Parts: sequence; structure tokens; C-alpha cells
Amino acid sequence: MVLLTAGCGPTMHHSNKYVGVKKLLVHEGGVYSVFVPSEKGGYVQKGLVRCEATFFDDVPQEEDMWAEEVYDLSDMNGLHNAHCYFHIHSLKEINGGGWNHGKSGSGQTNVIE
Repeated sequence: MVLLTAGCGPTMHHSNKYVGVKKLLVHEGGVYSVFVPSEKGGYVQKGLVRCEATFFDDVPQEEDMWAEEVYDLSDMNGLHNAHCYFHIHSLKEINGGGWNHGKSGSGQTNVIE
């Protein structure tokens, strides 16, 4: 008799905070990028994927914008319950980003003002 078991480890809660956000891109629903300072100088792009987003225009102009993603991760369900929180100066900080679905097409998201 052979007994097979699937990985059904515990669900782990994770969060990542990105401070010093200089640019926010919306590629398509649930797919976002932020540009943050790199430890080596310049900026690095961080992708936030498959999350429900909430935007707060609560950051004073003289302070840095920031973002946080929170999600659960398990062997059984993978990434789930993902939410992104963007703390920005104003909604004008939101920029359109490109997307590519291979043979299904590619394009650019336009921001509606």
C-alpha cells in the first residue's frame, strides 16, 4: 500500500512595506508596480500582483509615499487574501502601466481622470 500526502502546511500571513515610493503604476486590475529607492542608488521596481487595492490620499506633499501588501500563503492554496494599501499624495500620482498577455495581446493602461 502506498500512501500519498499533499503538502497542506499552515497558512502564513505575510506583509511587505515599501517606503519612499516615487512612482505608482497600474498595469491592469490587481497588478501594480511601485518604484522605490535602491540600496545601490537609483530606483528599483517592485511588483505587487493579484491584490485588491485601496488607495489613501493621506500623505502630505513633503513626505514620502508608501505602500503595503498583505497576504496569506499556504502550500495548499498558494497566495490568497491579498490586499494592497497605497498611501499617496493624491490620486494624480496613479500612472498607467504596460501589460503583456503574449499571443492574447499587449497594451497600456490609461488612467481616467
